Amino acid sequence: MDREKSLDVEKVKRFWLEEAVESLRVAEHLVEKEDFSYALFFGHLALENVMKGVCVKRRKEHAPPVHNLVRLAGVAGIALDEETEKALLMITGFNINTRE
Repeated sequence: MDREKSLDVEKVKRFWLEEAVESLRVAEHLVEKEDFSYALFFGHLALENVMKGVCVKRRKEHAPPVHNLVRLAGVAGIALDEETEKALLMITGFNINTRE
């Protein structure tokens, strides 16, 4: 079976975007509770999920199982200016440090 035909792109994209919205809600709640390290973790997750949704939409295949936001932007075909790339590297670095 052809891989593109077996993937419901809209359904998978919608899944990632719904996950992003939920992660952002959690991040906002955690900020209200002044639990900033976990808020940043969920903020990263929201960005990651949006990028994975874009990746699925553009590539018509499942997003790769990566957490590096700059790498994910590249796979998704999202152009980054230097400032955004630096911010995503910082966010990714924080996320990796919290997982260790």
